[in-house]
Amino acid sequence: MMVAYNEETIQDKNSSSMDRLKARIVIFAIIKGSIKNKHRTKEDWEHFRKVQKSMGSVITVTDSAIDEMEEAPPAPEVNFENIRLHFAT
Repeated sequence: MMVAYNEETIQDKNSSSMDRLKARIVIFAIIKGSIKNKHRTKEDWEHFRKVQKSMGSVITVTDSAIDEMEEAPPAPEVNFENIRLHFAT
């Protein structure tokens, strides 16, 4: 709901450039945060994109946020076996 609202704000010709910028930041934060916190999956967002487009919505920021996730390199894995903790004794 927040993503759709902010996409509408971006498309509204009466919105200031500052409001559009804030809406863009909110969309990216919502999408990335929901995936990171495991509230939604990337597939959930792709389904959202498909539904919005089928209703004729223009969702350019959502598209770019999802596409950016596809391009992002995976996070490096940490091998905890090789890490030694040094405590003062």
